[in-house]
Amino acid sequence: MKTVGTCALPVVNPKNNERYKVRFLVVKEGLTPLLGLNGTEKMKLLTVHKENFVNVVENANDDLTVNYTEVFNKALGTLPGKVNP
Repeated sequence: MKTVGTCALPVVNPKNNERYKVRFLVVKEGLTPLLGLNGTEKMKLLTVHKENFVNVVENANDDLTVNYTEVFNKALGTLPGKVNP
């Protein structure tokens, strides 16, 4: 999805009626506006306890395409059978 631009709009926290200036990405599609993680944390609508998360770093040796070359050594679209959309 390509962004057309950004805008900063005043948003009111319905729990405490505090006002915040929140930056939104603008797109051409008619989608429902969403608050991002930064906005929801600043407005105290959401608390993320980052200490409870485990960071995962991918190891190239664990790559499925490398470990199972017999399965992934063909071009795209070469699986047998028909696909029903």
